[in-house]
Amino acid sequence: MKKLLGFGAVALALAGCGGGKVTISSRVGTRTPTALTAASQGSQLTLAGGDVTIDDVKIIVRRIRLEPTVAPTGESSAGEDELGIGPFPLEFTAADLAGGTLVHEFTANVDGGTYKQIKFEIHKVEDADVQAASAADAALLTEMKGLSGKIHGFYLSKEFTFTSALDEEQEREGTFNVGGDSGLTLNIDPTGWFADPSNAAVTLDPGDSANKSKIESNIKASIDVYDDDDHDGKPDPS
Repeated sequence: MKKLLGFGAVALALAGCGGGKVTISSRVGTRTPTALTAASQGSQLTLAGGDVTIDDVKIIVRRIRLEPTVAPTGESSAGEDELGIGPFPLEFTAADLAGGTLVHEFTANVDGGTYKQIKFEIHKVEDADVQAASAADAALLTEMKGLSGKIHGFYLSKEFTFTSALDEEQEREGTFNVGGDSGLTLNIDPTGWFADPSNAAVTLDPGDSANKSKIESNIKASIDVYDDDDHDGKPDPS
């Protein structure tokens, strides 16, 4: 079961002039073309120099919006184009993580033009979300009730489940051109999730609650957005 952002990556394939369609997909991977490394034991994703392996990531996102650069004629402000309200539950398996798989989520209509900002919310699941969930999303939203993120893996061979109830709006600025067959990728790079911000050589134990806020900050900082016209999840050459 997969739906959009994420802690993971989100790719927007944008088509159309004037009125276009935005196809939203998700991906967890590095910003560079270099592939993430799978551990020798199956396809778990290896991080922090081998200290951490992860095999499942779940993220909840809602309200994905684009802010135009120029206000429409006759209007004082540009406003925003709402792509989707959600919640959008994302789930990445070990194979998705190790392979940097690009996953289609949904398609929304959006006006063609130039946009200067993309916004989205990392949002914990509420009772109303579970009650209104589709059959396809019900099980995952029920599991994630009260949470916005959940990561399962091993730290020095010790099993852990890291959970977060983070509620926060994220925004990324740039020049995003919508029209034709253009694309954007909102990429989430997990390689720094468990590195101590004050000393990258030190691995944070995700099972230690004292490290929770640092890991959450690393996850928020791991999100990037860039042009991706060939829809391969990687930034286009400059």
